Amino acid sequence: MTRLTPRDWFGFSLQERSGIALFFILLWLIYAVGEWWPFYSQGTQPDLSQFIFASDTISPQEDREGQDRSYDISDSGYQPSRQIIKTFAFNPNEISYDSLLMLGFSNFGARSLTNYIAKGGKIYDIEKLKTIYGLDKERIEQLREYIVFPARPLNSEKNSLSIHALETQGYNRKTWPVHPIELNDADSLTLIDLPGIGVYYTKRILRFKRRLGGYIAIEQLKELQIISDSLYAELSPHITVDRSLVQKIDINRADYRTLIAHPYFNQQITNAILKYRKQHGPFKEARHISRIIALKEEDGLRILPYLKAESKD
Repeated sequence: MTRLTPRDWFGFSLQERSGIALFFILLWLIYAVGEWWPFYSQGTQPDLSQFIFASDTISPQEDREGQDRSYDISDSGYQPSRQIIKTFAFNPNEISYDSLLMLGFSNFGARSLTNYIAKGGKIYDIEKLKTIYGLDKERIEQLREYIVFPARPLNSEKNSLSIHALETQGYNRKTWPVHPIELNDADSLTLIDLPGIGVYYTKRILRFKRRLGGYIAIEQLKELQIISDSLYAELSPHITVDRSLVQKIDINRADYRTLIAHPYFNQQITNAILKYRKQHGPFKEARHISRIIALKEEDGLRILPYLKAESKD
């Protein structure tokens, strides 16, 4: 009987040794994948501390380029929020803190202006606005044509300088016209001289007049959503409207593009009128749009002053 040695018990053939080696390699790969997979699936978490510190060093000019970026840092983590800088008309005596931020002014500047107004301060010109501590003078210049200042009180103790002195110092005091201004016949030079009406307001008023074909009521100025109630109350006694100057649309000749271009016409109103005309022929009178079942009464009354019905040749 052959005697077995330890080598016979624990020795492995070449094929067995290769299998064992492959087993350990696979075992190591499984371990490695288990360790590294969460890293790749979740992504790396960047160190944001450098950005937090860097945001404190950005100059106002750099912060205004492109989009204004503000950051909210809470206990839940770093949450950047992007705020688009907007441009719109405003009265520095009535504008809110949030609106100033939307215009691109800093938190400090916005708070400085609102505190000044809250304490009774008044601003009647751009030079005074530039003296408000913290407001960016360059941004004020960029917004010059959008800033609307109220009329300077004639009997104010703070403005007791003579008219000659005011003119010498470069003030342009606007006064209300002796005779009311007819809105449909007024040009830019006429409107811009009205107290409280600057370049921006003038452009918007005239642009809306062109789109309408003319104003039929002073109240339509409120539809611009830029004129405050206080300014409207001051303006309305000095403005009149001549309806005969309104350019009306011939409802029997107008096509889709002509009708939809009017501010008071939407797709539903336009299609309803064109469909009715196609089915029933030309309108004998503009007021016959009341026969269109698909047209709401309130919409019909609103567009009627801008319509006429001429016979088709």
